[in-house]
Amino acid sequence: MGNTKPSAGRRIFNGILIILDLALLVWIVMAWRGQKKPTSTEEYYSSLGYDVSEFTSSSGGSGDTASGGANSSNDSAEISSGGNADSWLWDSSDEAEDDANEQSFVPLEAAGRPEIGEFDGWDIPAGARAITDYSGITGTWKGFIYYDVAEELVSFSVSGAASSPTLTVDWYLIHYFGDGSWENEEDMEDGVYAGKWTDGVLTAEGTGSFRIDSFYEADGKQYARGELTTPSGTVASVGMMRP
Repeated sequence: MGNTKPSAGRRIFNGILIILDLALLVWIVMAWRGQKKPTSTEEYYSSLGYDVSEFTSSSGGSGDTASGGANSSNDSAEISSGGNADSWLWDSSDEAEDDANEQSFVPLEAAGRPEIGEFDGWDIPAGARAITDYSGITGTWKGFIYYDVAEELVSFSVSGAASSPTLTVDWYLIHYFGDGSWENEEDMEDGVYAGKWTDGVLTAEGTGSFRIDSFYEADGKQYARGELTTPSGTVASVGMMRP
């Protein structure tokens, strides 16, 4: 009878294949466990110093809206100060990335809701008329908040008397730059800020504080610009417009 036992060389070769298979399996498992997963909206706002105990968690939107939050290593980092009053303006270098994102994300349709394109790099034009009368700023506004790691679409409402105005923030959508995801925030509780109107400047205190110091009218529309300071002390730039 012939010898059916594999040769020593064959046994060594088979052993090497087994070792390589195990190494590949370990690498796949480690790579999967090491993937960066987006955090929730609550975790993102908590990183800014907000009390999120009363937040209602968003379902992540509908349709193709991404359910992810900020990138765990990049977007949870503290947002640095905005500084320059014009720093919130849209950076055209991001347009290619945004065009790609639009293929998988369609903003929710709602009357009066803001859209990113409405805050695309406009400056105060020559001949703009400053709005200094409180009655000229009351009512609802489309809003845009620009952080270093995210941008947010909201609706603002200014109500009450000039001696004690109230600024209400109706959260809508947030876009995280790190992983490109969008998250629907409409289920979140509105932010209510006690305000003060002085010499054409609206300040409002609540969970963080707003200072809107440029209200003006041009080409049949009204605009405003300012800053949001979060409870952690970081600063985001704010844009408002209507209709």
